[in-house]
Amino acid sequence: MCKALTLPKLIALLAYGSIGYLALPVFLFLYGWTWPVVSLLAGGTLLMAVIATGKQMARVLREIPGKDVLFRATGTNVPGYLPGGACLPPLVLTTILVLTVILLWGVGGYGPQDSDYPKHNAILRALIENPWPVFVDSDRGKFPLVFYVAYYLPAAWVGKILGWEAAHHFLQLWSTFGLLLSLGWFGLVVGRYSWSVPAVFFFFSGWDVVGAAIVRSWQGLKESGLEWSLFGLGHIDWAALRWWNWQVRWWDIELARNYPNPIEQLFFVPHQALAGWVVTGILSFTGSVAPQKALALLGAFCTLLALWSPLALIGLIPLVMWLIIEAYRIHHRGSGLVQALFSPVNILALPGFIVVFLYYLARFGPLPFASAAETSFGIGHPEWSWLHFLIRIALFVVVEIAIVASLIAWMKPFGSGVEARLFLASFGWLAILPLFRYGACNDLVMRASLPGLFLLAAWFARALASPEIPRVRRLILFGALLIGATAPFSDLYAHFREALRRGRLVEIPEQSAVWSLWELNEWSAQNAASTTHPLVRMFRDHTFFVQYVGSPETLFFRFMARNSDLESPAKNHSP
Repeated sequence: MCKALTLPKLIALLAYGSIGYLALPVFLFLYGWTWPVVSLLAGGTLLMAVIATGKQMARVLREIPGKDVLFRATGTNVPGYLPGGACLPPLVLTTILVLTVILLWGVGGYGPQDSDYPKHNAILRALIENPWPVFVDSDRGKFPLVFYVAYYLPAAWVGKILGWEAAHHFLQLWSTFGLLLSLGWFGLVVGRYSWSVPAVFFFFSGWDVVGAAIVRSWQGLKESGLEWSLFGLGHIDWAALRWWNWQVRWWDIELARNYPNPIEQLFFVPHQALAGWVVTGILSFTGSVAPQKALALLGAFCTLLALWSPLALIGLIPLVMWLIIEAYRIHHRGSGLVQALFSPVNILALPGFIVVFLYYLARFGPLPFASAAETSFGIGHPEWSWLHFLIRIALFVVVEIAIVASLIAWMKPFGSGVEARLFLASFGWLAILPLFRYGACNDLVMRASLPGLFLLAAWFARALASPEIPRVRRLILFGALLIGATAPFSDLYAHFREALRRGRLVEIPEQSAVWSLWELNEWSAQNAASTTHPLVRMFRDHTFFVQYVGSPETLFFRFMARNSDLESPAKNHSP
């Protein structure tokens, strides 16, 4: 048994490491982006909130009973320890999978870089080469960078001191630390240390391959009758980075909805996934033990996560509502709920949250650029009838979450009714989220699904590892995992093959060869004008550029930001 590390000590280690990981970039932002009076006020109160959060979490951890509700479904009889049998097999599997991912994911130039990396590299270069806050060039002047910059800031700070290559190596270490924190919280929510924890963490996915088979086969039949060879295996480009022409990742491109698997999140958007997973793990684990105390710490984690990923923060809505309901159930008269909501931590974190909110609000200020109308917030599909749209959405929900959620509900791996209600809230959120749209590739659906998918994966892993669930049922779960794993495995395969082709694992792009955001915008607009691809064509006009900049004529940049007296483009450029 793994008795060397007690459960409270492990959680305390994870808690302090996670708080530091989430908070460091936010303090760098407040120091580098805002005037001293703003950074002292917002940063000072946030620092007090962060310190209080660490102390209160440690107090909560000491109160965890030996046979906590989280572990009743896992056959735990060892008070105070993380169970799961022999340490070696799951530890070896975890090590192999972590090393494989971090050597192939593209972060810091380690492994082939996927299609999102020109943007990642452009932002990192801008943060290193320019004073903070960063203003980026365009053909109409300079505009402030307004994006989820938290992930990049520590590496950019290192780059300012030690250079471009040092920034990339640090970014790899920084991201690896975030991955280990995410995996640690995932294991705690699962409640069992077994092979299923790393396997499900990396390979949990909806049945994308089934959706691809249905949609591509239907399209092929409509276009070619019974000529199956036109859309069969013979048309797969096995050497392509996105190697399957059925596009398992985006199996219904026209619908523009995608619930990304963990490997895809790590290969494309580690700047959002890592923090989203960590905060979800903290709040769900703490909330299952003491919901009112988790609610009293909510403000600090929401403020920190906001700068990392506001879309992942939106994805916490069902979890927050669950915390409120559970806290109310404990305090029937609601007095404890009010006390938790207006806790000292939540009040102290509020100034920092307001600063970050006003920073993002600059995205919606006046800009002299046009973007695709379909990228704005909306419900439904801009070109389809509601009947057609709902049929496709129903297929998406069944393939992506309903099948695996049904299996989880059948296994009943929940430690208590508290967790069962969180399961219902998470599933409900993931079921209605695809009705909405925001962003060129519908980033709202992809990123606001992060917390819900994380929790479904944890319950799936718990059921797979539980000796109390009959072996036949667990074999069915394992089969479901294998079917879903085709999508994340395809990403691993593609990166592995590309690394073999180029003959090296590490390839840091030349700093001078990295395109600026404006150059990427012009390239994207040219591609959009010459393609019929439903997603690529969304980047017409200046759609790409406006994703990363805001208006200097907004409250944040006029009164809060350093260098806010930078000449406005509106003064010397006509819209």
